[in-house]
Amino acid sequence: MVKFLELIMKPLEKISNTEDLVNLLSICDAVAVGFTPLTGTSRSYNIWYNVALKFYEFDPIGELCFGAVTSGDLASDLGVDSLPNARLMLWNDTKEYKSEDSNQSWNETILANWLLENFSQPVARIIPMWKKSLNFNRYADGNPMLILFTPLNPLYEQLPSYALLREVAMEYYTCKNNASNEWTSELIKLQQVKRLLYHKKSFMKFCQEYKYNKPVKKATPQYKKPIVSQNNKYPWINVTQKNQKTGMANFLLKQGLALSKLIERSNDYSALWSTLGFLENCGESSSQSLPAEKGFYENYEKCQSFEEQFNNDLEMEQEDVETSMLPYDDDPLSAESLWHEHVKHFCRRMLFAHSVSPPVSPAKVSHGNITHIHGPACDTNYTISMIAVDSFRNYHFAESLGVDIKNKKDMTAVVILDSKHESQYVLSEEYTAKSIRDFIYNFTQKRLNRTLRSRIDDATHTHYFGSVGGTEPDGKDDSAVHIVDLTTHTFQEVVRTPGTVTVLAVCGGGCGALVSRALVQAARVLAACGVRVQPARIDALRHELPWQYTPPAHPTLLVFPAHRRGEAESRAFPGGERVTASGVVALVLRELGAPTHLRVSLALCAHSKITSEKTSCLRNMREHVTTAISRNLKYWRRTELTDLRASLFKRLEHLHDVALQLSLFHITDLRQQTDKQNTLLQSLDRLATIWDIDETLLRKNVIPKPIVAR
Repeated sequence: MVKFLELIMKPLEKISNTEDLVNLLSICDAVAVGFTPLTGTSRSYNIWYNVALKFYEFDPIGELCFGAVTSGDLASDLGVDSLPNARLMLWNDTKEYKSEDSNQSWNETILANWLLENFSQPVARIIPMWKKSLNFNRYADGNPMLILFTPLNPLYEQLPSYALLREVAMEYYTCKNNASNEWTSELIKLQQVKRLLYHKKSFMKFCQEYKYNKPVKKATPQYKKPIVSQNNKYPWINVTQKNQKTGMANFLLKQGLALSKLIERSNDYSALWSTLGFLENCGESSSQSLPAEKGFYENYEKCQSFEEQFNNDLEMEQEDVETSMLPYDDDPLSAESLWHEHVKHFCRRMLFAHSVSPPVSPAKVSHGNITHIHGPACDTNYTISMIAVDSFRNYHFAESLGVDIKNKKDMTAVVILDSKHESQYVLSEEYTAKSIRDFIYNFTQKRLNRTLRSRIDDATHTHYFGSVGGTEPDGKDDSAVHIVDLTTHTFQEVVRTPGTVTVLAVCGGGCGALVSRALVQAARVLAACGVRVQPARIDALRHELPWQYTPPAHPTLLVFPAHRRGEAESRAFPGGERVTASGVVALVLRELGAPTHLRVSLALCAHSKITSEKTSCLRNMREHVTTAISRNLKYWRRTELTDLRASLFKRLEHLHDVALQLSLFHITDLRQQTDKQNTLLQSLDRLATIWDIDETLLRKNVIPKPIVAR
């Protein structure tokens, strides 16, 4: 609100010389310049003033800066012949307002629509209100989306973290053979120097040390400079500046404003671009690579000359002349008194901005070189949309993506969302000029590892309804069955628990009561049969799993055997079938070894009430043993390893013993404490002692050979 009121009170910046325009270009995403002479009724200026006010209805934070050139001579120097006129200076192009009838077309509605249609920026700043989906809708077009989460306090004149991404975006979108490539490169250097100079300033220190003394009669340059240079503004001086500067800034603006015309007229660009290389010594870049930002800071004094050139007009000497003006003493409306009030207001605003969120800047690059990314958007069949979101007010967006933004340095993080491949990637390093460029380059080269999204445990203010990822039971009853709610971070730890069979329900949201009840009942049955089982569930919409565990439909049941080191080897539960306890038990039985499988089956047979069910259950047990004998006999015949053959032979001996006991077993022996049942259980115990053989070793060392008939 404070920023919006500031814009409403001062919607236009007066452009008195080319340096004013260079300053706007260095800090704004785009600059709209109105060439409106103050003659007669000043109708054209008033219309341009109202256009700026109207545009701020759509741009409440001032991403588009408005300037006004009221001098006809300056407009002529900038290549504007007919007045009134308007130009929209973008990061890669300059749009000139063209109208057939200046009297009818120079009105607020047409100009505002023209600006809205042509305004573009390399990085979009999203301010979600109640229409969250509409804010992101035009960027969710199937192409990847890069989101920078960082505090975007609009009260600061510059946001270095945002400005860095803007520079990188301009590099990313600029094609090598584009006609405006060199102009964009020089603009990047200009904004880069401005960002680094801004980072060196300490506004809070300036406000604390500034003394509000009464103005003196004669203002010396030494007195004016600390007031203005810290604010980076141009003072009002009661002197007419007749001669405009003709240095590098003047040349840049004259040529840059009419870049398209210049290219049409010129056949040799070398002289132009060599002159535009004025920032080469202060920038971070050469034609191939950028030295680390640390070198710029070490040589910061060399680059102070640029800021001095931006503010050279403050060094003008003023002579004492006889005047009828009132003296400075006790005149609240004098120029110096007004400047004192301006500084007071500026410091109050900075103090308020600092209380909301302190200024943040990208970290310095401590080692390595910063490498350019030269137009990857032109070399691939997709384009990354770059977005900046205020992490201070909209932190819940980052937390929904699994980024613990409040524990990040400066609450800054970078995420790439690839909707086509259903993946997201989070910058793991600190946000610097080098890391963000390497992050984007590695994504275009498909070198990044997918980041698994999970809910943030301490996100107390983010709206979420589901599991909290706890792994401890809430109740005090030791006999109660507890379903563990897993997250991305706890998934591997739980499913790899040694000696425990994990039954996992992967649900699209919170698991329903039907699935949860089936897990609990199956766990009780298996636990009663001596199987150590852990039921678990996970919300796959908020906690992503590795690709091999990502099911095509929800809910899906996965079984992680105790002897498989957490590898899921079960089949998916039939999607069209109702999830029941018996179905879960049957799914678990398929992943158990023969001794445990037969022991659980025997217990289930004993719990059957109908005779036919008991008979069918015993028949299934005998068929399972026969299948196990056939499979192990095949392994024994085809392997060449002596130790492995001996282990398989022992298996076969005990399997034949179990088969013999089952052949003598009758449904009447299913009663507890029968001799045949005890003998069968002892045979299963002996089989369990020699059963554990690494089956992967079996598959690797089996050498197929023909079986000779005897």
